[in-house]
Amino acid sequence: MKLSIKDMNKISLFTKNDPIGRLLHIMNTDWQFSVNDVLIRFPYTNISEPEMVSPICPVPKKYRVVHIDKCGMRWIKYIKVDGSEGALVALSEVWQDGKWVFTIDPEQVDAIMLGIDYDPLDQYNKYYRDDRD
Repeated sequence: MKLSIKDMNKISLFTKNDPIGRLLHIMNTDWQFSVNDVLIRFPYTNISEPEMVSPICPVPKKYRVVHIDKCGMRWIKYIKVDGSEGALVALSEVWQDGKWVFTIDPEQVDAIMLGIDYDPLDQYNKYYRDDRD
């Protein structure tokens, strides 16, 4: 069955204007993360400055993808500075209806490309070592 232009416009607007449509669109286009990927997030209004742990610890907050459910939702845990993990949350909960943009941690990407081990705590540890010197 061929859809009319009006029908196609309605479908297109669903992914732009409807909150569920936007979430589904983002899940299927931008959130192609795998289990164990480490993510950082940026405010939608400034995607050049990642969210930092705190003003006194200017290191990007990191989140680990720990599960992908049958609907495709990524479930994540915040990686704390001490190495422990925060509570399990759906990526959609911390996405906050588009206020945040998520990407794989560039440190993880570099490690993969260089064929070296990756530890998401390296940046935290380096910051605290350098801060004490």
